[in-house]
Amino acid sequence: MIRINMYIQVLSFFFFCVSSTVVHAQSSNILNNPFADENGDYWVAFGDAMIEEINGDPCFAIRDGGYILQDISLNENDEGNFVLIIGLVSGERINVDGTISGLPYLYGYMTSGENITDDISSTNISSYLQVSDMLSLSSLQNDWVVIWDVFQIEQHTKSIRIFLSQAAQRGVALNGSIARFDELGVYVFASLNEASEFVDNFRYPVSIIRSEDSISILTTGSNTNHG
Repeated sequence: MIRINMYIQVLSFFFFCVSSTVVHAQSSNILNNPFADENGDYWVAFGDAMIEEINGDPCFAIRDGGYILQDISLNENDEGNFVLIIGLVSGERINVDGTISGLPYLYGYMTSGENITDDISSTNISSYLQVSDMLSLSSLQNDWVVIWDVFQIEQHTKSIRIFLSQAAQRGVALNGSIARFDELGVYVFASLNEASEFVDNFRYPVSIIRSEDSISILTTGSNTNHG
């Protein structure tokens, strides 16, 4: 296990900063260092994981089974509320045959333990945050898209562990392609409607400049997990 303030690679295409409109003042991003602006602080990396810099804008990058995680503590009164996990992702790999190996993927789990251990078998997991809506299915290489979903916080949940990873499909090997993540967010809402309203109001700056591709919001999160 290593911290990911390791090294920076400079790529040759433009990136940008996403801005989101907060619908309710009490809803703030509880994820630390969501834009990679603080290098690898608050995150832990395994395998081939790094911070890349694109025209001066950092992002998280992984390949060949590497992954990055962060643990988030919840308040006692968050039980029964709804947590939104959202992020901007981009991938080099395009699988025309419909397989998913190598595609950018957000997932996680809730735990009722005070501390999450590295060994999942000794962690009291109350719910997995693992749905197809948090997998990028963009048909364009290096196309930045937003993926998200909403989950109800289980009773006795004290922490959430979030993973930045690549999907893996049995029999389909990883090939060294990079998956990138940026503008990540974990938000807690009192109701499903508030979470949906936040996503509906998620906006980009009008001054976005891209060298090759555009930013799009996938139609995801439709199968919301609300207990």
